[in-house]
Order: sequence, then structure tokens, then C-alpha cells
Amino acid sequence: LTDSDFKFPQVWRTNIAVDQRIFGDWTVTGEFVYSRDVNGVSYHNANLPAANTAFVGADNRPRWSSGNRIHSNVSSAIVLGNNNEGSSWTASGSLERAFRNGLWFKGAYAYGETRNTVNPGSIASGSYFNNASAGDPNNPGVGFGSSTLGHRVFAAATYSNEWLPFGGTTISVFWEGVTRGTASYTFNGDMNGDGARADLLYIHRDMSEMNFAQFTSGGVTYTPAQQAQAWEAYIQQDPYLSKHRGEYAVRNGVRLPMVFRMDLGVQQDLFTNLGGRRHTLKFRFDILNLNNLISSSSGIGQGLVTSQPLTNPGVDAQGRSTYRLRVENGQLLNTSFRDTPGVGDLWRMQFTLKYLFN
Repeated sequence: LTDSDFKFPQVWRTNIAVDQRIFGDWTVTGEFVYSRDVNGVSYHNANLPAANTAFVGADNRPRWSSGNRIHSNVSSAIVLGNNNEGSSWTASGSLERAFRNGLWFKGAYAYGETRNTVNPGSIASGSYFNNASAGDPNNPGVGFGSSTLGHRVFAAATYSNEWLPFGGTTISVFWEGVTRGTASYTFNGDMNGDGARADLLYIHRDMSEMNFAQFTSGGVTYTPAQQAQAWEAYIQQDPYLSKHRGEYAVRNGVRLPMVFRMDLGVQQDLFTNLGGRRHTLKFRFDILNLNNLISSSSGIGQGLVTSQPLTNPGVDAQGRSTYRLRVENGQLLNTSFRDTPGVGDLWRMQFTLKYLFN
């Protein structure tokens, strides 16, 4: 469904930047970009009633214990509307110089954040039901957008020299560190009965707030005390969870570890003049992700072992939320990240041959 007053998305964008030469030959650049939703996109389920109760304890979010439909014969009624709560900003700076001996250098750093209430997709129901929230999915609150930049730093250098009358050599190095992406810590299952599938975790302040349910997996029984001790150790080793104890996790609040990589390129040019035109043969050799060639453990990105460490959410007789700690490879979850190597994470070698006649 579409709200009768729906307006197509609009943003207000402000940009300020400066280029300044310093010390004669160095160029310093700084830039700041800020955007704000004027008519952003929102979704709500018109068939979701107000919550009829709430959990007891530190995690006291609203709970739908008597059904999550106003009209039982309607599965959902997702309405496309507007809000103006989204914003983003990016700040960047760079330093650059071209030297007279053929050497060129540039270094830069950028950081940015995007905040919104939802990351709209192509299907309204998927955008709504998969939108992580800690309470009422019709009022999800502001979280980080999936396009949040995070940190990016790079340095590039090139040296060129025509050391022969008929040839020149160029050596290039590019080094980069970039935030791999974001993630949300959610329960595996509909924790509060609202019908949505992405309930954000409450991050326990200490073990006294935990309420694990005993279960058996693979012939092994895990007691509440064992799970609480393992979850406490997991929180302490996790960079995000350990900093936000006593809070609800924020959508896309988890920043995956930065990846650092370096590329090396060597280009040899051979040229001559024929018929009044310059003919050039360019042979280039590149090694991408050179640090992975030097060390197999370097230059590889990392991702979460799971974004849903707590499973089987429920409620006990006192009205407190219950859950289980996920079992991975026959043991309780004990680490947040693991290597996720893809083609881009491994070193590659490529050769290029070009012939120019102009």
C-alpha cells in the first residue's frame, strides 16, 4: 500500500571544500558533505496492533503475546510513507605533490556515516520484515545505514623516468585500508512476537541479567550457567558488544575489521616515431594484494561468524526473555570474526600489453 500523501524521495545536500597549496609544491584538500532526508522512505504495517505487554527484567522491550494481526485474515498491510529522519555525512582530506624528478605522491583519509530508519529495497515486505529493530517495528528508530562508509585511508606513489631515448619505466604503489562493511546483532527468530524477523539483541550488563535456557545439541547438554559464562567471554572479546553493555544493539552498528592491502605495478614503455606519428608499446605487470603474496594471513577480510549468536528466543513463567547460545562446530560460540577469503582477498598477478599509434 502507498500513503495518499507519499512524496518521492528528496534530499538536502550541503558541500564545502578547499584546495590549498602549502610550502610551494604541496596541495592540501579538505571536503565535507552533509545530506539530510527531506522526504525519506518509511514503512509500517497497518495490520500490526499495539503491543499488549512487555518483557520483565533488564530487557523490557514490548511484546505481542496475543497475536500480531488486527485482522486475522490479512497477513500484513505494509504501507509506503515518508519521514525526514535520515542523514549522512562524509569528511575527507588529502595531501598531494608532484616532484620534479618524476615522483608523484598522494595520501588521503575519509570517514563517513549514514543514518536512517530503514534501507529501502525493491520489495516492501522484505524491507519491513528484515529491518532490524529493538522494539516496535512500526517505529524502528534511527540506526546506521548499510551504505555507511566508515574509515578509508590510502597512499599512492608513482615514479616515472624515460631512461632511454626510446623507452621509459613507471613504478606504481597503491596502499589502502578500508572498513569491510557493517552488520547487526539480532536474535535468530521472532523474539517479541511482532512478526518481524530481525529483533536486535539486548547486550547484557553482566551475568546477573542473563537468562539462558538449558538445551541439548549433538548429545551434549548445555546448562544456563555454562552458556552464561561462554556469552560473558564472547561479549568481552567482541569490540562492539563490550563497548555497549546495558544497551540494545544498533542496526548496522557493528563495523567489520578494516582490511589493508597493497598493489604494485611496473610499466615499461618502448616508443619510436614512424610516419610522423609516435608508436608506443606498453608492457605492464601488476601484483594485486601484494601483502597476501608475502604472507598468506595478510590482506584477507574478516566477517562475523554469525550475526545471530542467540537463538530460540522465548519467555519464561516470570515474563523474562529466554534464549540459547549458538553452537558452532560442536562447541558454544567463542569468537566473533573469521577470515572470509574471496577472489579479492587473495593475491593476483596480471599482465597487460598495449600498442598505441596516434
